[in-house]
Amino acid sequence: MKNALVPALALISTLISPVSQAKGNDWWFDIEVIVFSRNSDSVKEQFDPVVTPIDISSAKDILTPYLAPDLSYLRQMLSGCESQKQGQQVSPLFYTEDFDSGMQASVQIPDWLIDINNHIGNLGCISDGLAFSPRDYDIPQLPDEVPAKIDGVSMRYPSDFDLLEYKDLELTSLYRQLTRQRGVHPLLHLGWRQDVPFGRNKATAIRLFAGKNYSSEFDYWGNTVEKPQEPSGLNTELGDYQAANQQNIVDRIEQAISDDDTPAVIKKKEQFVQQSFDGQIPTEVWQLDGLFKVFLQYTPQKVPYLHIDSQLNYRQPGALLNNNQAVLTEAGAPKQFLYSYPFNQLRRVISKELHYFDHPYFGMIVQIRRYYMPDPPPESEE
Repeated sequence: MKNALVPALALISTLISPVSQAKGNDWWFDIEVIVFSRNSDSVKEQFDPVVTPIDISSAKDILTPYLAPDLSYLRQMLSGCESQKQGQQVSPLFYTEDFDSGMQASVQIPDWLIDINNHIGNLGCISDGLAFSPRDYDIPQLPDEVPAKIDGVSMRYPSDFDLLEYKDLELTSLYRQLTRQRGVHPLLHLGWRQDVPFGRNKATAIRLFAGKNYSSEFDYWGNTVEKPQEPSGLNTELGDYQAANQQNIVDRIEQAISDDDTPAVIKKKEQFVQQSFDGQIPTEVWQLDGLFKVFLQYTPQKVPYLHIDSQLNYRQPGALLNNNQAVLTEAGAPKQFLYSYPFNQLRRVISKELHYFDHPYFGMIVQIRRYYMPDPPPESEE
């Protein structure tokens, strides 16, 4: 029976192991970010219609696991129905009595994990009629829109880049004020705890994305995509539909290049950008997407200062223009294009102060607060 607990104990160990590693580090910070869109009717600034791609290959994605968690390890805990006729009680994910009081004090077990532990014993064997094949649920689906409020699990001894609980954020009153402002729409409010290194090149960028998911309407380069046809029969397998719905991004790009309705100037530059870009682009097309990096740098006087390096793309659909004239579809309606409005800024900041980053289409408020790692509890003497 204890062998079945090995995967679960390995999961818990990931929460415990950073304690000894993080104890001696003096440069942990809580980073809180608010992003909001604004009324853009009066924007007169001109932007290049061709998106400037952002390479996310080396970025830390803290939002996707939150929005579409991988629960495959839970499936491994459930006994299969093929080898038994009756439901069998499944072992808990972990035994809380196996941890001494000192260990419990050093690890804050998430409420959702405790809840699963309390109830998983009541789960019997899944009947054949309700069972799904692995491919039916192995691929988590991202939502049509990112929730504005992100509620994580605050860890006293973080493993790095851990999302904070919403109750631990300190700008909630400011966020509420923004929600009451006319022409302002909150897109994202979150916080995370991380170890901030010295040096821009040594820091890991966080991938931030927010707002609407345009993947079903546009490809990454802004061109419209054909929506997959709905399955025509009850016997159509879900796996086949998912494959059709997740059209290969390369095919989308080729479709966009061959689209005769796209103005020649845009098509030519689009081709050049795609051919010269040697990185990884997102598979999902979000209203706001990009990188957010925090690092420390010494001044010539050997004073350490925090820096924020942000590179974001804000996307907004609109009529595709050719010589200031709307391009029409075969039905006579204006052809749509997903325009990109880039933001790229490097700024030196001070902890505890509010820092505002301005863009014609959105605003970003950032506060960075020092986090002092508590000493781990003393090991119990046997």
